[in-house]
Amino acid sequence: MATAKGHLAQERQYLQSTTKPAKEPIQQICEEEKLHKTNDVCYIVTELSHCDLTAYIDLTGRFPFQSSRGNNYIRVGYHYDSNAILTEPLKNRTASEITKTWKIINNKCAQAGMQPNTYVLDNEISNELRQAFYKQQVTHKLVPLHIHRRNLAERAIQTFKHHFIAGLASADPKFPVAEWDRLLPQAILTLNLLQRARINENLSAHAYLFGEFNFQATPLAPPGTKVLIHTKPSNRKSWGPHGIEGWYIGPAPHHYRCVKCFIPDTRSEEITDTVTFFPQYVPFPTVSMTDFLQQTASDIIHLLKNPTPSPVPTLRAGDATHNVLLEIATAIQSINVDVMPVA
Repeated sequence: MATAKGHLAQERQYLQSTTKPAKEPIQQICEEEKLHKTNDVCYIVTELSHCDLTAYIDLTGRFPFQSSRGNNYIRVGYHYDSNAILTEPLKNRTASEITKTWKIINNKCAQAGMQPNTYVLDNEISNELRQAFYKQQVTHKLVPLHIHRRNLAERAIQTFKHHFIAGLASADPKFPVAEWDRLLPQAILTLNLLQRARINENLSAHAYLFGEFNFQATPLAPPGTKVLIHTKPSNRKSWGPHGIEGWYIGPAPHHYRCVKCFIPDTRSEEITDTVTFFPQYVPFPTVSMTDFLQQTASDIIHLLKNPTPSPVPTLRAGDATHNVLLEIATAIQSINVDVMPVA
């Protein structure tokens, strides 16, 4: 349901049309030539854009709720080669705020070793941002008047909004909406993990730009999930509770196997390695009776097919008992995991 709330769109035309579209003359010729075998080879030379890294930047519309830190807008940057989408919240549309968020996004690309040397933006630019471009020795191009589709950040904004809305819809209903900007880092991380890099489709956009993501070292959970944060013995009273309530807002990439949580009582963020999740919509995976049966059946099949030598007489492949046990274990192993056991 949460995914549909963010990605549901109008069904495209001609998907189930009852009329057969007429074929173009060129298409008709190409289909006829497919029947003839040839030894022709076609070559094409393409130039990669490593030497000319281009990025597109734009602003989203005003978010319906002002965050507790005063943010109202989101600056979206689109790195062309990596196909990565980067965001940064900002308080208003003033020149200083726009310039500051651009510097943050540009520094992220520079730290990854792929700083763009050309930025494309809408047909409006402040002198402060223009001076920042000149200072970083970065060129900029403005799209023509009233033709916003030339700025690829427009499409990146749409993709980001779909993903972010789906994440907000999956959050706990009691999650404070004023903390929406704290969920942006994980939203961008997961979005770029799903995006394919433009230069190398075998890599995700995140892997192409920032390197491989290690899920074991940096665990992830649904955003806005209610958690109980463990309080270390040195920081709690003898008879005090062992944890405080909070909200999971994202991973802590610079800490090993830690997560970042928001504590509403102190209105602060805390990085911890031990939390208990209390999900509202997305249940965490558990081991069911079917899983136990399948694992047991696999062990039985392995023992029957690969008996270990021992002085005690064991079942042989020709024994009737051996065949019956093997048949039962094979039947249990083939049980569909999605089928719930009947009480």
